[in-house]
Amino acid sequence: MKRVIITVIMLALAVGFIVYHNTVVSKLDERVDRTYDTVIGAFEQEDFEKITAELESLEKEWDGAQSWIGMTLDTDMLEEIGISLRQSIEYAKIAAKEDFIGEFVMFNQCVKHLTYYERLTVESLL
Repeated sequence: MKRVIITVIMLALAVGFIVYHNTVVSKLDERVDRTYDTVIGAFEQEDFEKITAELESLEKEWDGAQSWIGMTLDTDMLEEIGISLRQSIEYAKIAAKEDFIGEFVMFNQCVKHLTYYERLTVESLL
């Protein structure tokens, strides 16, 4: 009977971890969607101060979510996303339009793929 109770507790903890992890990734994805809309609007108006402020705010959220996401994501991809976000901020600070938009789109696409890489499949469990 004790084994059953311990197994149920472990299973509940695992499910709780998975649900929380998916929640963190989903919230980050939603935040990136909102940021994308804001940044593209500011980009069309060439308001790089607003872009910089928005991306720096996103970077703080990314730093908080990074530890959870890093538990299941390759370090290389995690670093690529962080570097891309940091480069986007730096390009926005110097108002390098072409470099900024290219890097920002790359960052956005990398984050969009997180939900694909973080989902549970038979392959990911093996």
